[in-house]
Amino acid sequence: MVQGEAAKERRPIEERSVDVNDLLLGALSKEDPQGSARLRLELAERGPRRGRGVRGEGDAVQASKKGHRAAEEVVEALAEKASRSLLGG
Repeated sequence: MVQGEAAKERRPIEERSVDVNDLLLGALSKEDPQGSARLRLELAERGPRRGRGVRGEGDAVQASKKGHRAAEEVVEALAEKASRSLLGG
């Protein structure tokens, strides 16, 4: 393993841009698409609240990320629903 690769392996998950929630929801989607869509919508509902809280602390960048994440979850939930409809589920 090259020295740079070894350092990369020791970085925390957050620094690798790995989203554990997304991995879990993706796995759940294969087994229970409806449940996954429901959880994604619940996450989307929390995003704006968290964003307002962070914005109140003066961190506009973090607040924007929370809003962006909420929008992503809504799109994913809609995509899962559309996929079920197309597949006849």
